[in-house]
Amino acid sequence: MVALLKIIEYAKNAFSMNMDELQTSLNSFSIWQAILWCYYPMAMLVALELLARSIDDDDDQDGGKMVPALQSYSA
Repeated sequence: MVALLKIIEYAKNAFSMNMDELQTSLNSFSIWQAILWCYYPMAMLVALELLARSIDDDDDQDGGKMVPALQSYSA
């Protein structure tokens, strides 16, 4: 029980921030950093997609034919 009370007290102290500390932390983080922090993961995903599309692993460069066993049967 005492350990639980200590954890709750620690959580209250850890997440309490006065307005001066909040203002200081907001001033140290520029708007451009915030924008980049939001958009760079999406930019990385787009770059990976473009890279994956640029790798040409198509074995059928000459417009080959399907294996007859895999073609649909029409009676």
